[in-house]
Amino acid sequence: MPPSVRYRVQTTETWITHLRRWSPVTALSLESARFDTQLLENPELLSIDVIMVIWHNTGVTNLPLKSSYGFRYHSDLIGGSLMVFESRIIADLMLSDVDRAAWKTAIHDENRLQKARPATATRVARAVRQRLERLEAPFWQALRDGDDQLATQVAFCAALARNPLLVEFLEVVVTDAFVTRAEILELYHWDDFLDERVYRDASIADWTSASKRKMRQVAFRMLAEVGLLESTRSRRLRPLFLRPELVGLLERHRFTRLLNCLKALGPR
Repeated sequence: MPPSVRYRVQTTETWITHLRRWSPVTALSLESARFDTQLLENPELLSIDVIMVIWHNTGVTNLPLKSSYGFRYHSDLIGGSLMVFESRIIADLMLSDVDRAAWKTAIHDENRLQKARPATATRVARAVRQRLERLEAPFWQALRDGDDQLATQVAFCAALARNPLLVEFLEVVVTDAFVTRAEILELYHWDDFLDERVYRDASIADWTSASKRKMRQVAFRMLAEVGLLESTRSRRLRPLFLRPELVGLLERHRFTRLLNCLKALGPR
């Protein structure tokens, strides 16, 4: 039996065991169905499945499947891991509200990111800024002024806010691994996850194998850096102990999905 199939069978067996503890189940029917988590947050968004039903029932063929309603994972996972050191510097520049000239001076002339080439510094600065712009200024301050653990967790939140694909991986795969008491996060978990996400973003099928491996490498490195994995070598799962300061920030600024996602990865 392939490892991915064996994992799904074991997961189902574990849930059956839990159900039998709670109630005297004598018979059990299992229905496996997909649902779109983004549609839960944006009900007006038409999924591919909904558009196919409209086509079938009405004959309408001019729905903007690829533009207005087409969903795409705009991920920057290939760009780098959490980059906490670089994120502290970029957070400081953003809090200082520097203009374009001062930004260029800091990144290129002063080389604050300590990169070998200006092109690399520009790419990293852009990637980090695009992540941090998804959060509010108090997060930047916590990242800049906090200790290493707090800064790492804030940088992780920024990466999640920028990468819904990684959020869904945590919600669907990693959380399930904790629930079923799996000890190791296997490499094929990421590969199977991407295969399943094709129903939301058909372009995933066109991603190269090298790109998928690179994204998996970066995603697992992020999990190791924030403490969810013992290391990228062992891939042994560990619970995430969220800092109270971060929990407060997520609550005050209504990052409900991120907070729920991270809490589900905590100790049980």
